[in-house]
Amino acid sequence: MGTIRGGQIIVTKRLSAPINVAVGTIEVDLFNLSVAGKEYVLEGFFLKFPNPGMNSITVNLYSLSDNVETKYGEYLVNANNYQISRTMMDIFGLASLASTLIKLKAIAIGGTHTITGQYGYLESK
Repeated sequence: MGTIRGGQIIVTKRLSAPINVAVGTIEVDLFNLSVAGKEYVLEGFFLKFPNPGMNSITVNLYSLSDNVETKYGEYLVNANNYQISRTMMDIFGLASLASTLIKLKAIAIGGTHTITGQYGYLESK
């Protein structure tokens, strides 16, 4: 697979990976695409959330803006909305996201909760 950028062909590979992360009161990566010299296109993800009970979980998407890591958006999970698996389009309204840095992180307000799912992306070589 290859893409054309400015007359150059950049060889890419398509990858997917599972998400299975215990989330507590310190923000942790659900995934982190940020290897120096690589470019990424996040094609999507889906997430399954546990019932946080009286607590909540916040999911944050980070990318680069003017070479600064910037929070793109956040999504709050609570006892009223945890049952529905969520995709990147559901949460952030994005079909894809291209950058040299893409991170999806989560933090819980109370307790430890495991988030599962899958994500897919293209990576430059």
